[in-house]
Amino acid sequence: LGQVADDQRLLLTANSSRMADCLSRLLRRSVETYPVLKQYPEIVINQTLAVPNACRAKVGIIGYSGLKKGFHLIPELVARHPQLEWLIQVCPENRDMIWEGERVGMHAAHNVRLIKGSLDADTYHSLISSSNVILMPYNAAIVPLRTSGVFSEAVAAGKVVVVPQDTWMADQLEAGHGCGTTFSRHSAAEISNALDR
Repeated sequence: LGQVADDQRLLLTANSSRMADCLSRLLRRSVETYPVLKQYPEIVINQTLAVPNACRAKVGIIGYSGLKKGFHLIPELVARHPQLEWLIQVCPENRDMIWEGERVGMHAAHNVRLIKGSLDADTYHSLISSSNVILMPYNAAIVPLRTSGVFSEAVAAGKVVVVPQDTWMADQLEAGHGCGTTFSRHSAAEISNALDR
């Protein structure tokens, strides 16, 4: 990348200022920030005006179910918050196997709805609309520079978000682009404290 970056005819870009700053330091040249263009369905924006019908708050966890995205922490988070309703996408469909001994309990929990596999656009946006809070229990040490489509779509839908500190998502909240809170350590205890705020 360094050799290609020396060609001044190239315009180097990134989709976040955090990534652009990092690349600029690394390559010792200017990297511009260009946002990813995203069109949000009108139905999501209209649905945010109505509060989801529920006696208790609904927490949505949406997207690929990887370790770097904190999927292994979900059973403990659910156990710490039995008063909440949980809408959890499991993708790929068998990713709940990483819950090992807690898997059966998660499937049987009265306050957990597991949505398995990839989602079509309507189901995805319906899941966001059905949630009061979108939780992104990501590991900041692994994803500090990455942008997040789930975050962007949750904010566009007017949802409260819970995200890790020292990430692009936290930068967006600090700049006033969304409503939510952050957690400092990638642990169920710390994320649980953030959910309590």
